[in-house]
Amino acid sequence: MPNHSIVTTVNSHKENMIHFLQSYGLEKTAALKLSLLFEGTTSMTETADIQEVKEVLKSLVGCTEVS
Repeated sequence: MPNHSIVTTVNSHKENMIHFLQSYGLEKTAALKLSLLFEGTTSMTETADIQEVKEVLKSLVGCTEVS
């Protein structure tokens, strides 16, 4: 259902997130990397220990190269 309102809202949110990160000077690739980390984190907090997910995310962000 690509035209369903929830799909439109989700797609818009994702595009806005990329643009937001780019507004802070990140190249599109770096913005996508961070978005992927955030998306995965959001998903994982539904099924894994939130403190563990938090620590792993912090570690990954620390390793993410932003050029």
